[in-house]
Amino acid sequence: MGKVSIIGLGHIGMNILQTFAQAGIDALGVEQDQSSIARGLERSKGNLETLIKKGKISPERRDEILSKMKVIKFKKLAVSDSRPVTALLPLLPPNKSFPFVEDKWGQSAHD
Repeated sequence: MGKVSIIGLGHIGMNILQTFAQAGIDALGVEQDQSSIARGLERSKGNLETLIKKGKISPERRDEILSKMKVIKFKKLAVSDSRPVTALLPLLPPNKSFPFVEDKWGQSAHD
């Protein structure tokens, strides 16, 4: 997977962006609200600093991760050369699932 685009950089979107970047994938984040961009980037930098303090990553690794994260204010054609990624996070009680989720062969993913 060469590049992904995350549209919407609220709390979840920015975490997804950072996760792809940590996996070594170029991740483009697209958001229309400049304050959401600023808050999200600060949160990601804080997350990475916490990982440094815990000895889980080095400052050099932090810089590599940040270099994989590109964030722009919404533009119509911003994602034309990448694979959009959508996150759907349903709120379900524990041990419950959607019975209509099917894999590509038409079987329920929970059978």
